[in-house]
Amino acid sequence: MFNVFSLQEAKAFGAQKWQVERAVGCCLERLYRSCYFVNRTCAKHTQFNRFAEPEILHLIGEAASTGKGRAWFQLQEKKHLGKAEVIGRRLSERDVLSHETAALIYGLPVLTVPSKVQIMNPSRSRAGERFVRRQRQIRQPEETTLWHSVAVTSSVRTVLDIANDNSLEHAVAAFDALLRSEPNKAQAYKHSARELIDANVKFAASQRVVKLMEYSTGLAELYGESVCMVTVRNLGVKGMVQQANIVDENGDFVAPLTA
Repeated sequence: MFNVFSLQEAKAFGAQKWQVERAVGCCLERLYRSCYFVNRTCAKHTQFNRFAEPEILHLIGEAASTGKGRAWFQLQEKKHLGKAEVIGRRLSERDVLSHETAALIYGLPVLTVPSKVQIMNPSRSRAGERFVRRQRQIRQPEETTLWHSVAVTSSVRTVLDIANDNSLEHAVAAFDALLRSEPNKAQAYKHSARELIDANVKFAASQRVVKLMEYSTGLAELYGESVCMVTVRNLGVKGMVQQANIVDENGDFVAPLTA
């Protein structure tokens, strides 16, 4: 999936480990031990073309021609999701994909794509080559859903975790994007967030989580706008108006003005 496959999958289609390793540097990229990414279709190593998806191949071509722009960043997101799907098949029973990995699954913005898959577990923590596991309490199934049969934190739980563990700015940007993506569900998302906060002592005690609820409006159109609003409000500026309209001397609409 997403041009990512495991050595076990390759063997299931008849490939040997030495064949996979020989293709690395030609048409394959090793993401970590026994996990590979197809970066182009290849006449020499045709057995791996089956793992290539047209959408990802197009993205690779676009990223190669434009440099480290939007296409390149989207490609890193796809690689990370591919790693998450491969790792997800081997997770422990109570492991749940979380934080920025979960945000990417929901299509929410992140500042940088994490190098390791983000996981949480209610009883243990561990960091390794492939993932970072945080020990966090989580109620299943109330705060989780399934993605390709792998448990992942709900979208609302995800933004709360990012605020609590990582960054207020990044969490507000993600929550703004979530609220804006489905305006008819915005109030339901906020209500769900309040319920999760009430049920979690750490969330209730976190000033970042408190500010997340105060600052997230769903009005920001860009990641940078959300971050800017957080910065300005943290400076104590009050009375900020997002998405105000510029009008002419007759009161007629001219253009929108973002904060």
